[in-house]
Amino acid sequence: MFGFFEKTPLPDFKAEWSQTFTSLRNRNYRLYVLGQFISQSGTWMQSVALSWVVYKLTNSALALGLVQFASNLPLLLLTFFGGMAADRFNKKRIIIATQYLEIVQAVLVTVLYVTGHLTVPWLIGMAIYLGICTAFEVPGRQSFIPELVDSKEMTNALGLNSAIMNCCRLIGPMLAGLIIATGGEVTCFIVNAASYVAAIVTLSMIKTHKASEMEPAKSGATNGESDKSKPGAAGVDANVKTWLLQPHIRNILLLVAVTAVFGFQYSILLPVISVQNLSDHTGALLGFLSAGTGVGALIGSLLIASRGNITWLSRRVGVGGVMLGAGIFLLALSHILWLSLVATCICGFSLSMQLGGSNSLLQLQVPTRLRGRVMSIFSTFMMGLAPFAALIGGWVAQSHGIAVTLGSAAVITAAASGAYVWQARKKS
Repeated sequence: MFGFFEKTPLPDFKAEWSQTFTSLRNRNYRLYVLGQFISQSGTWMQSVALSWVVYKLTNSALALGLVQFASNLPLLLLTFFGGMAADRFNKKRIIIATQYLEIVQAVLVTVLYVTGHLTVPWLIGMAIYLGICTAFEVPGRQSFIPELVDSKEMTNALGLNSAIMNCCRLIGPMLAGLIIATGGEVTCFIVNAASYVAAIVTLSMIKTHKASEMEPAKSGATNGESDKSKPGAAGVDANVKTWLLQPHIRNILLLVAVTAVFGFQYSILLPVISVQNLSDHTGALLGFLSAGTGVGALIGSLLIASRGNITWLSRRVGVGGVMLGAGIFLLALSHILWLSLVATCICGFSLSMQLGGSNSLLQLQVPTRLRGRVMSIFSTFMMGLAPFAALIGGWVAQSHGIAVTLGSAAVITAAASGAYVWQARKKS
C-alpha cells in the first residue's frame, strides 16, 4: 500500500498555495460564494440548534435519528428530478426559488419555537419540507459553479467552494454552541431565516453566460491528464446510464454510498456523544465538536483546491475513507474533550478529501449536458442515503450504546475505503 503513495512527487507548497484562491478573481464566483457563505452559516446554526432541541425534548437517540431520516428521505426520492430540472432550466432561478421556499421553513420554525409549539411531529414535518427544497437546490447549486468560471479554473473553484462551505460548517456550529449555552436557541433560527436574504441578493447580482461545453477530454487536459473517461465509441453522446456504469464513476459512487450510510453516523449522533461521552448537559460542547469537523474539512478542501488534478484526487478519495474510519473509532473511545476534538478534525478532513474529491472527479469527467443528472445521483448517494444512517445509527445507539455504534461504522467505512484504494492501486 505504501507504494501507492510513492508515485506522487513532492509538492511545491508555495506555488500551490499561490493558486489556491485563483477563482475568486471572478466577480460572479465571488458573489456566489459570499451569498452561500452567509446562507450556509445560518443553516448550520439552525441544524445544530434543532438537533439539540430534539435531544433535549426527547432524550432519545432514536428520535434524533427519526428527524434526520425525515430531513433526508426527500433527497433519496427527489434529487434525480432536481438534477433533471438543473439540466433543463435556468439553474440560477432554481436556486433562488428554493431560497425563498426555505425562508418560509426558517420563519415557521422560529414562530413555533417562540410560541412553545415546536414539537417532534412539527420538526419532522418541517424536516420533510426542507428536504424537498434541498433536493432541487443541491443539484442546481453543484452544477451552477461551472457556469461561473472558465474551464481551466473549475477544479480550483470546486475545491474552493468546498472550503468555503466548510468554513460555514466551522463558524455556524461554533456560534450555535455559544448561543445555545446561554439559552438562545431561537437566535439561531432567526439568523438562519435572515441569512437566506443574502443568498437571494447575491444570486440576483450574478450575470451568467451560457455554460461552455467542456467535455472530459478538455478537463483532463486542464489538469495535465489524458482522457481516460471516454465511454467507448459513443463518447459525449453516451447517456447517463452509460456514464454511471463506467468503473471509475461507479466505484466513486459506491464508496460515497457506504460513507453516507456509515461514515455520517458520528455527525448525526454528536448530541449523544456530547452528553454521554463528555458529560455536556448545556450544549456548549456540541458546537465545538461540530466546529472540529469544520476545521478538518476546511484544511482538506483547501488542499483539494491547491492540488486537485484527476490523478491526485483519485488516489486520495479512498485514503480519506480509511482515515475517516480511524477518526470515528477514536471518537467512539474518547471521553476527553481535546481528544474528541482531534477525532472530529480527522473525520472532517477525511470527509472533505473523500466527498469533495469525489465531487470534483465526477464534474471533471462528465459532459456538461449530463452534469446536472450525474451530480444528482452523487447527491442522492451522499445525502439521500443519510436517512438510513440516521435510522441505523439512532437504533443501534439506543439499543447497544454509542461505542458499539461508532465502532461498527468505523470498521465498515475503513474496509470499503481500503477496497477502493486497492482497486485504484491496481489500475495505477
